[in-house]
Formats: sequence, C-alpha cells, structure tokens
Amino acid sequence: MELCNKRRCTFYSGEKTRFFHLFFSKCLSASAATKQLGIHIHAAQKWVKRYYDPESIFEKKKKSGRHCILGEEHKQFILNYIDENASAVLTEVYCL
Repeated sequence: MELCNKRRCTFYSGEKTRFFHLFFSKCLSASAATKQLGIHIHAAQKWVKRYYDPESIFEKKKKSGRHCILGEEHKQFILNYIDENASAVLTEVYCL
C-alpha cells in the first residue's frame, strides 16, 4: 500500500489478489475481507462491481480538476486571429 503525496489516494498493489482469494475461496463477504486486509471498503466494492459487470470498466470517470474557462467563441476567435496573423507568437495570442 502506497500513499500519494500530491493527493490522498491509495494504491493497492497485491491486496486486490488477496482480496479476491478471500472473497471467493474463503467465501468471506467484501466487508470481512477488507477488514482482514486493511483495505477501504469502497475500493473492494468497486472491484467486485467491475468483476460482475465487465461493462463498468468502460464507464466514464468523473472529470476532476478545473473545468474549461474558454468557450467555443474564444476558441474560434483565437483560431481566426492565428489564421489572419500567421506569424503571431504565443505571447501575442496570450495578450489578446
């Protein structure tokens, strides 16, 4: 188990294999297996969901971070400016 410095996330390297061993071979519930391994219950529930529903691995993840501030109008304006001023450098476009 490794903890990220930038954000609070936990990487379970070998625990996933051990979890499924307990879950299927020992017939433990997800809750009991996570308590035994020290894994967060939501991580285990997500693994079980993906196991039983293979389509869930294709679900889009929630977008994280800052959303785009510039709209389509801004994008079009910048593209038009670059088309009209082919020799424009980034600082000129940035200062518009």
